[in-house]
Amino acid sequence: MPTSRAAAGQYVRIRLHVGERPNSLMVPQEAVGSSQVGKYVYVIGEGNKVERRIVSLGPTDGDSVSALTGVAEGDRIITGNLQKIAPGALVGRRKRKPSSS
Repeated sequence: MPTSRAAAGQYVRIRLHVGERPNSLMVPQEAVGSSQVGKYVYVIGEGNKVERRIVSLGPTDGDSVSALTGVAEGDRIITGNLQKIAPGALVGRRKRKPSSS
């Protein structure tokens, strides 16, 4: 039976399925920021003010990553312009332009 061997210095990327976490909360990877304290997401909290939540992350699935701690079901997570927002900032809803159909 033929075998193949990798030459010295070559690397292989593998993905190993080690278990399932049913009912995991998934957040978009683009919503996750990083600081010296750790990974975080911004959520819209009481009074439409921005809150930073430190999260611990689990496995990824496509463009989403599971948030093991730090967020709860129903939290409104901010996904865009993370560099332009800060904790305590007021957030308003954007008015959508009517679609032309």
